[in-house]
Amino acid sequence: MSHDKPTPILPPGQAEERPLFVIMVIMAFLAALTLIASLMGMRQSASWQNDLKSTATLQVISDTPQNIDAHVNQAVEILRGTSGIKSAQRVSDADNRKLLNPWIGELGLPDDIILPALIRLSVDDSKLDVAALTNKLSAKGISASYDNHSQWSKNLSTTWQRLRLALMGLLSLMIASTVAISSFATQSVLRARQNIINVLGQVGATDKFIARLFVKRFLSLGFKAAITGTVLAIMFVAVFMVWQNLGTDSSGLKLDVKMSDLLWLILLAVVMGLISALSAGRSTMQTIKGQRQRA
Repeated sequence: MSHDKPTPILPPGQAEERPLFVIMVIMAFLAALTLIASLMGMRQSASWQNDLKSTATLQVISDTPQNIDAHVNQAVEILRGTSGIKSAQRVSDADNRKLLNPWIGELGLPDDIILPALIRLSVDDSKLDVAALTNKLSAKGISASYDNHSQWSKNLSTTWQRLRLALMGLLSLMIASTVAISSFATQSVLRARQNIINVLGQVGATDKFIARLFVKRFLSLGFKAAITGTVLAIMFVAVFMVWQNLGTDSSGLKLDVKMSDLLWLILLAVVMGLISALSAGRSTMQTIKGQRQRA
């Protein structure tokens, strides 16, 4: 003997729920993209700042090519024997001139113009005495300027902090918009299912019981929409990362996603689903109470 499965009071997949589902998917997609961008940016900024802390540049200045070559060779010998200097390597003249391209374009400078020579350093700040190094170079008649990139690191940190605040503000705005959208969509669904609410009220169902039905329904709908939007965001980021990384050499920006990012995305999906359910429950209770008062 076969037993037919009872039809739920609020059957899923109804036409009036589809606009809410689509909107929730879009909001979850945008929120997940914002969160991923924030996490990746935070990680990249920290990596850049760590790289800047472990590198420095020594600029050697002279008035003739002969003197500058001799001074650079002397400076490299001094640097390699200095505590706190892990490595010292001169930047080639061609690469040195390329550094000016953002300011003077591809035209370049005349060959007779003597540019300061650059020495790229890998350093350990905890062991390096910059004042003693500067005095040692001056004693050898070498005019040099040491740059630990601290100003650049500070500017990078300030820029990222402001960008992170903007992203977090945008994410908060999306969550607030989700609350408003869920409440508005719930009102539309309630109007479409007014007959069910009336029948339940006539058979003695309490307001809390009716509200609980809609909370469960919207909780399921919200979770499905949040998971769908999050998965779409992950797929979008994965495609973008492949496109970006394939077109970037070893010196360019390489994007990556960590397992911890997925945990944050799962948490975001849970929050979006709970927001939908809570908004639905609050709107349902307000609607039912308003109907009771008018009756």
